[in-house]
Amino acid sequence: LTSKSGPGSVFAAASENLAAMAVDEVNADGGVRGRPLRLVVGDDDTDPATGVAEARRLVRAGCRTLLTATTSATFVRTAAELRRSGVLLVQ
Repeated sequence: LTSKSGPGSVFAAASENLAAMAVDEVNADGGVRGRPLRLVVGDDDTDPATGVAEARRLVRAGCRTLLTATTSATFVRTAAELRRSGVLLVQ
């Protein structure tokens, strides 16, 4: 979950590229428990409400871990919304 649009978009390209590189490295080593990772990106538009909606969409899509590169406001609100979801949220 990152800010691909809005004022926070200045760091999104780097965040997405680093995530893609990490996924490639993990998959090159055999994935996690033999299963490959798949990168799915959500855009919070640098807005906490949009961030929560995107986080929910990612969870519905099957994501079990969300790595965030967002504002603190988006992270705090998303963490509160996903508290009981069983999804690992990492800032």
